[in-house]
Amino acid sequence: MPSIEELVTELTTNGSETLDAGQLHELKRQCKGDRSGQTVVLAFHALMQALAKRHAQVRISAVLAVSELFIRSHHFRLLVIGSLPKLFELVFGAYHKKLPPPAQYTQRLRQVAAEQYFMWTEQFGDGYQQLIYGFRFLRYVERVDFKAAAA
Repeated sequence: MPSIEELVTELTTNGSETLDAGQLHELKRQCKGDRSGQTVVLAFHALMQALAKRHAQVRISAVLAVSELFIRSHHFRLLVIGSLPKLFELVFGAYHKKLPPPAQYTQRLRQVAAEQYFMWTEQFGDGYQQLIYGFRFLRYVERVDFKAAAA
């Protein structure tokens, strides 16, 4: 059985904009099977490391994987919400941070992140007020376009 770190590396470095269903299923299975929550924490840290890679395609895959776990795990949601400023830096280029190359994927990264964040806000905003505050920050301060995500 591959470790969480190996699964995250395989998921995020395959060069595809879609996640491998088998690897994703295994990641979710391992996170769900651990009642202590340690696996969720490991997955969170491994995905944050993937988001910090200097390659936009890796970050796109990492955002999709983060979203899959975000939807399914309260514990994971709390970890992500506690790291929203860092997440905004890594996927939206917030706080005047540059997004990594290749350039043709940089805009796609922002678009995928906007779609996922919009979905999180729609589904979980009532229960996690920080998502609403983050949405407003991205929309009005960072000028993230959520119109395509809302469609």
